[in-house]
Amino acid sequence: MKLTTRHYLRVILPWLMLLLGLLGTGLAGYSVKLDIERDEYRRFAFYCDEIRLKIAARLDAHKQILLSGAAMFDASEGVTRKEWRVFVQRLSGDEHFSGIQGVGFSLWIPPEQLAAHQAQIRAEGFPGYKLRPDGPRDAYTSIIYLEPFSERNLRAFGFDMYSEPVRRAAMQQARDDNKVSLSGKVVLEQETDKDQQAGTLMYVPVYQKNRPIGTVEQRRNALSGWVYSPFRMNDLLDKVMPGLEDESVMHVHLRVYDGAVQAEKLLYSSVGSTHVEGVRPLSQIELATDFNGTRWTLQFELIAGNKGGIDYSKMWITLVAGLSSTFLLFLLLRSNLNMRVNAAKMADQLTIKLRESEQRFRLLADSAPVLIWLSGTDKQCYYFNKVWLEFTGRTLDQSLGNKWAGDVHPDDHQYCIATYSTAFDRRESFLMEYRLRRHDGTYRWLLDTGIPRFADDRTFLGYIGSCIDITEWKQMDGKLSRAHAELRQFTHISAHHLQEPTRRLVSFTQRLRNYLSKQQLDEDALMSLHFIEQSAVLACRNAIYQAANIINIQSPKNHTGYNISTKTTA
Repeated sequence: MKLTTRHYLRVILPWLMLLLGLLGTGLAGYSVKLDIERDEYRRFAFYCDEIRLKIAARLDAHKQILLSGAAMFDASEGVTRKEWRVFVQRLSGDEHFSGIQGVGFSLWIPPEQLAAHQAQIRAEGFPGYKLRPDGPRDAYTSIIYLEPFSERNLRAFGFDMYSEPVRRAAMQQARDDNKVSLSGKVVLEQETDKDQQAGTLMYVPVYQKNRPIGTVEQRRNALSGWVYSPFRMNDLLDKVMPGLEDESVMHVHLRVYDGAVQAEKLLYSSVGSTHVEGVRPLSQIELATDFNGTRWTLQFELIAGNKGGIDYSKMWITLVAGLSSTFLLFLLLRSNLNMRVNAAKMADQLTIKLRESEQRFRLLADSAPVLIWLSGTDKQCYYFNKVWLEFTGRTLDQSLGNKWAGDVHPDDHQYCIATYSTAFDRRESFLMEYRLRRHDGTYRWLLDTGIPRFADDRTFLGYIGSCIDITEWKQMDGKLSRAHAELRQFTHISAHHLQEPTRRLVSFTQRLRNYLSKQQLDEDALMSLHFIEQSAVLACRNAIYQAANIINIQSPKNHTGYNISTKTTA
């Protein structure tokens, strides 16, 4: 069965590696492709945002031009046609003037002043002047100044923009809010049958001097007219959007819509009013720009040129390199598989021996009458024998690492950990005593011996330790200490009680001898009394010495401090 499996691996493994290599190469190539496309999209998005900012900047620049025109009216009692011409001619030298069809002034005319107004303009040298379109209305406006006053702009002279709804909405917004406004999509009066373009207009209100304009009603009553500019969208945005000089390379198409992306609201297209047939954009982005409430939607399309689109050369390099490496590894694996199989066989044999050795160790450790533990090079314990687990009542998982230390008595915990860590750091053996909680909740004294383990090449492997229960020894040692103390106390008491009667006996013997000596006793009687006295002292000392020897102490004189005196007392 083993030969069949190895033969199967020799045949299948190279092809499996080849399949995985091809799959990995494909995924790597696809990942590189996505990265390339993301980078290209980021560049495209940055370019689109740059165009959006340019358009917003162009509108802001035109806004400043109109505000300066309104300021001219605010600063003067009246602005003549000549002064307006000089003013616009001075502005035309500015780079931001590019794209403006003209700068003009539209006068607000109450119905009762219409006839006088037409007569005044005709008297200025325009005998054919007439307000357009005809017909009675609640209010009138007229374009009386528009510079440059030539070519297309002549067609707008005298036109009442307030009569057209789209223009009127923008003019009312500017008047009521006292701010610059931008109209929706319109066809300018300047347009002819040739080269027609979509248009829009920008308005700034002009109020009569010294009139209050704090409220909408006050602004309506004080209105004098509007400074405005008409824009032909192609003329305006072609200056912002670079031209397509070479459509053979990748380029960007731009379409601008008045609000929503709808065909009828298209203001500008860099490639005409419709999409190019048969051209599918590589990517598309829609951005919005807002000018005082008027929203333009900018639609950008990234278009591939005739010479190609995105550069995928990095992807092809990745694929070629990956495929080459895969096939090379495939060949190397097939040629060296037998060596790998032999190495695997040797490894299997070593693994089996290691497992057998480990199994024998565990069997020996579980049958030993002591608690055994093993720790690795990280100080963490990874094995406890059966005796340890039965002693603590814990499972192996509940003891691994440093969890076993939770059963150490709180008074011994710091000492136990410190002793272990210090010896571990020094790679030294250690011997320590501590109390460990048994499965029944009682603490037992253990004598723990730890020894560092090293491989044949002196590589440090960790520690092995064994513990024995020494609780009975500790208890026996305590009993001997208490017995010793009690016997010693008894000796002190016995010495005191033996010494006191002896003193009395000696004292009375001396007194008797003194008394009898006055009676002139013979020498034998006196010697008998002296013998009684010395015998009593000697008997007391011998008793004390015997008690002291039992508890291994010195003579009463030298150790206990007792001294039986033979001095005669009165």
